[in-house]
Amino acid sequence: MSALPPSGETAPARARPPTLRAALSSSDNALNTVRLVLATLVIFGHVFPLGGFDAVVAGPFIYAGWHGAAVEGFFVISGYLILASAHRLALRAFLWRRFLRIYPGYAVALIVTAFVTAPLGTI
Repeated sequence: MSALPPSGETAPARARPPTLRAALSSSDNALNTVRLVLATLVIFGHVFPLGGFDAVVAGPFIYAGWHGAAVEGFFVISGYLILASAHRLALRAFLWRRFLRIYPGYAVALIVTAFVTAPLGTI
C-alpha cells in the first residue's frame, strides 16, 4: 500500500505549527512569570546587603551575581514584550498608553519625594 492518495484526491493539509511570535503574542505565555521571578531576584539582591544579613546567608546569592543577571534578563524580556505591544498598536496609541501607564506612578513618587521624604532629611 502506498502513502500517496489515489489519483484525483489531494493529500490532507498539514497544520502548521505556531510561530514563536504567535505563541508569545497572547498573554497566555509564561514570560510574565519569568519576569516576576527575575524581579524577585533583583529585590533579594538589594535586600541582602541593605538588610545587614551576614555573608553566610547572603554570600552565595550576592557573590554569584544572580541579581545582576536577573536585572539584564528582566530588561530583555520587558523590552521584548513592549516591542510586541508596539507592533500591535498604532504609534500614537502605543505612546499614549505608555504615558498613561507610567506617568501617574511617576507623579505620585515625585510628590511623595518632594513633600514627605525630602523634609525628613532636615530632621
